Amino acid sequence: QVRFAVLSGEHVQHVQRTADSVLTLTNYRLHIVRGRHATSIPLRLIDSVESRDMFQLQITCKDGRVYMCSLQTFEECQSLCKRLSNMALLPPGLDGLFAFAHHATCQDGGSGDGQATLCQPG
Repeated sequence: QVRFAVLSGEHVQHVQRTADSVLTLTNYRLHIVRGRHATSIPLRLIDSVESRDMFQLQITCKDGRVYMCSLQTFEECQSLCKRLSNMALLPPGLDGLFAFAHHATCQDGGSGDGQATLCQPG
């Protein structure tokens, strides 16, 4: 269970706890909670993901923002770097894009959590 509202068609892929934050990776975004502050980064906004200083993960966005996350082990850092890099790549087909999953879920009546109203015109 995550502490933020997921959109219709959005599914949690991975949850990673770090020393000072919780990273949640979905098919739409990377959600970072650090203390009382939360940040959501859409996957299509991510330009690059790099492992720095063995335990540091650097996420560079297409809008120029840079996020740093400290992980507890080298293996965790490498695993998350690889997973996030793969998720940020464009899928081979259009149906792999979140927008299509979101649209299809809205057409089917939504996920039952009230998010379908976001898809209705007007």
